[in-house]
Amino acid sequence: MNLRAAIANSLWVASSVPAWNAFRRALRGPNEVQLQLLRRYLAQNAETAWGREHRFSEIRSYREFIQRVPLHHYDDLHPWIARIRRGEKGVLTREPVTRFIPTSGSSGARKLVPFTAGMQREFNRAIGPWITDLFRGFPSLPLGSAYWSVSPAIQVSGSEPSVVPIGFEDDSSYLGGSRKRLIDSVMAVPSEVRFVSDIEQFWYLTLLCLLRQSDLRLISVWHPSFLSLLLDALPAHWQNLLDDIRRGQCRCHLLAAWHPLRRGAGIRQRHPRASTRRGQAGGRHQDLAGDPDCACRARVGGGGEETLGARWPIHRADRVVPRGIGVGA
Repeated sequence: MNLRAAIANSLWVASSVPAWNAFRRALRGPNEVQLQLLRRYLAQNAETAWGREHRFSEIRSYREFIQRVPLHHYDDLHPWIARIRRGEKGVLTREPVTRFIPTSGSSGARKLVPFTAGMQREFNRAIGPWITDLFRGFPSLPLGSAYWSVSPAIQVSGSEPSVVPIGFEDDSSYLGGSRKRLIDSVMAVPSEVRFVSDIEQFWYLTLLCLLRQSDLRLISVWHPSFLSLLLDALPAHWQNLLDDIRRGQCRCHLLAAWHPLRRGAGIRQRHPRASTRRGQAGGRHQDLAGDPDCACRARVGGGGEETLGARWPIHRADRVVPRGIGVGA
């Protein structure tokens, strides 16, 4: 058991219990709750440019809403997004837009989604019931580290002018505040990895960090294809990964100067004689990193032969078994 992860996850669940209770109460009358939320959003944003354009103040029912505000393509919203990027206030939301969240662009050109403090609260109200229910149903999940990939890692070009910042530094920023700090403490992969531009090195570093986590319990990704691509990269790198785990090193040149990645991958400068002693010691649970802050223990025997199934008993989130990994998207 990873004590630090267990404490952090327990505190996160405790902070999410009010959202879980609110969600359970809302299930008694979802139609009424949804209508109340719609009316609140319309009232809050009636004086925005978008609200005046669609006469939010006159809407009294859901039917009127869908008549006044038909479905739009992103191209229809692009001019409004451009106004926010130039710094104009009160365009789509009364609350200030604090960030633009970029999409992956897998189904067309990349899109920018306005992110506000209210949206962050909604994000916490949505994820709180889920994580509370998940941890209650599978008590072993909070006892170890986790890998979260909430949004695609997209490099933002400096040539894209925007008064409002584009993207987050790390995925835990979606939660914000104390929850962000709690999630950061259990992350199996450092947030800096998502900014590695070379895709092969990105896959390699991510896999190395994950394989070094003997207590990995949960993987949650923004799209199932992301996890498929990650696992597809594993066979080609498998032997190199085992060699790096056994030696406590990494063949990626990025680690030579990027200290956060070195720590996340379990790499640490050691005294040559100490390295020699560790290399001779062998053993099934040899601590190759030598760093108590990195929960990195290699499960590689003297021959270095190990299968993925032996290392990671992976199961879908609805079929998690003790000591397995919950996988969700």
